[in-house]
Amino acid sequence: MRLNRILRRRLLTGALITGLMFQPAPARADPITAAVFGTAFAATFAGAVVSFVITTAITIGLNKLLAPGIKSNRQAQVAQLQIGEQPRNALIGEVAHAGSLLDGFNYGGKNGTDWEMVIIAVADHRCHSLSGYFVNDKYVSHAGNGTVSGFNGQLKVWFLPGTETQTLPSELLTNCPMLADGVTRSWTANDNCAGIALFIAAYKADKSSAKNPVWSAGRPKFLPVVKGAYLYDPRKDSTVPGGSGAHRWANPATWEWSDNLAVGRYNWLRGFYACDRIDQADMLLVGRGLSAVEAPPERVFAAANLCDEIAEDGQKRWRCDAVIYATDRFIETEESFAAACSGQIVQREGGIEVVPGHAQSVVMEIGDDDLLIDSPVEYELERGDRDDEWVNTVVGRYIEPSMKWGDHAAPVRRVVADVTADKKPREATLSLQYVSRVNQAQYAAEYKRRLGRLWATGTIPLGPRFIGLEEGDWIGWTSARRFGGRRVFRIDSWSFDRTRKSKRVLREIAASVYAPVTLEVDKSVANQPVPPDLDTAPDAGAWALSASIVTGSGTQSPTLRFTGAVEDDSAAAVIFDYAPGSASPNPDDDAAWTNAGSGYPSVTEFSVPGLMASTVYWGAVTYIVGATRTDRLVLGPVTMPALGSGGRVRLEGGGRLLLEGGGQLLLED
Repeated sequence: MRLNRILRRRLLTGALITGLMFQPAPARADPITAAVFGTAFAATFAGAVVSFVITTAITIGLNKLLAPGIKSNRQAQVAQLQIGEQPRNALIGEVAHAGSLLDGFNYGGKNGTDWEMVIIAVADHRCHSLSGYFVNDKYVSHAGNGTVSGFNGQLKVWFLPGTETQTLPSELLTNCPMLADGVTRSWTANDNCAGIALFIAAYKADKSSAKNPVWSAGRPKFLPVVKGAYLYDPRKDSTVPGGSGAHRWANPATWEWSDNLAVGRYNWLRGFYACDRIDQADMLLVGRGLSAVEAPPERVFAAANLCDEIAEDGQKRWRCDAVIYATDRFIETEESFAAACSGQIVQREGGIEVVPGHAQSVVMEIGDDDLLIDSPVEYELERGDRDDEWVNTVVGRYIEPSMKWGDHAAPVRRVVADVTADKKPREATLSLQYVSRVNQAQYAAEYKRRLGRLWATGTIPLGPRFIGLEEGDWIGWTSARRFGGRRVFRIDSWSFDRTRKSKRVLREIAASVYAPVTLEVDKSVANQPVPPDLDTAPDAGAWALSASIVTGSGTQSPTLRFTGAVEDDSAAAVIFDYAPGSASPNPDDDAAWTNAGSGYPSVTEFSVPGLMASTVYWGAVTYIVGATRTDRLVLGPVTMPALGSGGRVRLEGGGRLLLEGGGQLLLED
């Protein structure tokens, strides 16, 4: 099986990597270029893009080195459909990712414009599944490929998970445009985008005369929510010391989906390869591409187990829901992993690791007698006013699924007494780009706040006996001379001078930093209604339907009556429909229903007068949520009573005959 569109679309761009190394940045070429302008032009265009991107990337990289250390908000890139040349990406955990547009075309109907289909690349690797997707602002659970219920037959969705042998939907192959030769279509069965997860949507435009248009807000926008990559977990590999299970790095078919942060990071270290071809170095798309020697699998165990620890809310403490691009600098990716688990980036045994935040044992005790006398000892018991590690208020910003996976602030973590003692708020914002759970954001923010209350720092010279102390280790330092007792410190960094004398840079730490956290309720999230599934109608039992003859002023009017109350806080309006007949009408067929009117969400009763006596009727209730209608809740059937005897019939302006009073049929002018 050839890699067809992978190789046709694969470009290499360069990006400056600060702090670690340069990294290749495979980018996704636009297949429309080749389809419209021809292969030769596409090749020339690709070369020009490479030259431009390399120059631009280096310029941007240098600018970033000189710019303030402020992280840009990448959610705009994640949540909005991208067009044109885009970097390769990998999805870890469950994320919302709009992806990049590969193609779009119209088809169907007299003029070939009734339907529009879009083909979107979501990830550059095999994915577990499509959880659902947003249609404009409303979320739909993915129930399977094909026609989507609740849209009057005007929406079809397909998800291709990114296998090498995946098959494009026949509707795409049959309706895509012809090339210039008039014989070959722009997409063929061989163009299956092997190794690329695809989200494909086709939607039919509303008729100009539609009573209840599906796309009242215009052309719909889509945001897929995807359970991402299958991951190799060394803990489940019986060939790794201490491991147990069938996972094998050399056999991607044994991998499983996971949102464990340490496992996700390890797979990023090893790399994501086109079509899982991990034995071909030139197929590396995203990640560092390290070997098992450079990234020993057994070193993942401790961190992965810490991530799986059950936290105060009964959930795993450190999970990862990340979109990682090939153009992301390695050091920034490591920082995002570390922030998501309140961790520390350390250098150990020639490699880089992220140690999740947790209480540790003191590995060694030292005293003043252990310090070298021919080198200076530096220590501070307080921090300067401009030191951003001195904080009393921390806000974690994370990605909130109930708000369409947008950037959101978790509850503020502060202790008022600390603000009073510091004589002012000392605020910090924690960027948690790989976190999509409010409680996890609170753990990370609270740990940072507590750490910000420990101010002592130091740099101490130690002899060869202490050469085994590494970054991240906790030590106890007892000093009657400097601070009159014992304090616990974490080693943040170390160095050697020419004489092999070592220095350790310390910051104060305590097990209490990682004590249980009392979680705050984020009222903005707690009160935010969960986006309704458009496949779900109003709740059964929320509304009832009855039929009766309403009399008054000598008239009798057959009337349907809806009674109930809106149970969905997100509903903006209520729509009432009815249909006559003994057979239950199709809920999705607008033509089978007559619209009776609408009401505000506060409506509890709605009447439909002037119907036919002795007739079977059905009713239906739908809600307007955002700009979209939910499915119909079908009520009935109910049978309209016969008109009362002894009345008379009069002809109304609308053509209805109504029985009044006295029992004889009179035709009046």
